[in-house]
Amino acid sequence: MLIAKFEDGTLCYANQYTSAELQEIRRQHQFYCPSCAAKVTLRVGASKIAHFAHQNKCTSGNEGETSEHLAGKLFLFGYCQRQGWTCALEAFLPKLQQRPDILVTLPQVKIALEFQCSPISIKQLYKRTEMYRQNGYQVYWLLGRRYHDLRHWSAKKRAFLRYSKQAGFHLFLLEAVQKRLWLVHHVRQYGVPIKVSYQRQRFLDNSFVVTNHRPPANAVVIEAQTIYKQLYRGAPNVQGLQATCYLAGHHLAGAPWACHSTWPTPPVHRESAFNLRVRLLLFCEKKVELTDVQVTSFCRQHKPCFFELPLLTKTQRNYWQQQVVRLLLAEFSQFGFLKRTIFGWQICCLPIWYPDYFSKLKMLKRLE
Repeated sequence: MLIAKFEDGTLCYANQYTSAELQEIRRQHQFYCPSCAAKVTLRVGASKIAHFAHQNKCTSGNEGETSEHLAGKLFLFGYCQRQGWTCALEAFLPKLQQRPDILVTLPQVKIALEFQCSPISIKQLYKRTEMYRQNGYQVYWLLGRRYHDLRHWSAKKRAFLRYSKQAGFHLFLLEAVQKRLWLVHHVRQYGVPIKVSYQRQRFLDNSFVVTNHRPPANAVVIEAQTIYKQLYRGAPNVQGLQATCYLAGHHLAGAPWACHSTWPTPPVHRESAFNLRVRLLLFCEKKVELTDVQVTSFCRQHKPCFFELPLLTKTQRNYWQQQVVRLLLAEFSQFGFLKRTIFGWQICCLPIWYPDYFSKLKMLKRLE
């Protein structure tokens, strides 16, 4: 941490002194944690930013810090000051027992900025985010280099996704050493296995990096082949769904071509859009109409198919789960299988299932 208390309770900011000044201050004073009041040590070195460290674990839950985290906090603090905002570095909030990296106080809102460099469980992320919300704070999580590889989108990385009308699903990345802050926005997903597209914008100079959603011309055939290979290898991600299809008298490899699509979807579902389409078709079988209430019921029954997104409110999470299902139903409507009504969707007919992958492929070649 960058702040500690002197013996008389006044604050000492490690970033406001030179190394020589800090060494002199260290010889003359004792330092204490503003959160737990435990004695802390002032560390001054050539390779790491001067900071205070606990001799034992902090009772208020504060963790040890890396050079990246210290540099990131200083960059964010300076950035907020340059915007003319009222801000505080490492302000301890007794009611929350939290010490956000930066606390910004604006006329109508209080904002906590958290620079996350170390691993954090989704449960802990949800708990801390909710604690801020319930006490009237907006919290923004900025991610360190551990989370910067955008080729891979784990559940823990997706947990930091937020949503706004302007940026769609998005998250923030901070390169502390390079002093670069990025907004990764309009995140979407598609295909089997799931791939992610996004746009990336750098703050200050507004430079853009875009990953376009450009599936190959035969993307649906490749997807069908991938499903067949996964079934052949006994991949766990398809075995459960194959069992469900078998009980309904179908084979997953023979799922209708309508279950394959190149359209991207919001990045909220753990299973591929293909899997969700199959589950949705099975849900619609033997039904004459599908109501909005039944869509909600479908989402509840298939809750494990969706990611936990703790930065969204419960209402937002429910909305986006249902929105994904409605998008898939809209696709089925374009094929003429469903018709939108006031109360939901009228089921006109359902697409044909094929006995196996090869029969499915032969039908496609006939149509060509």
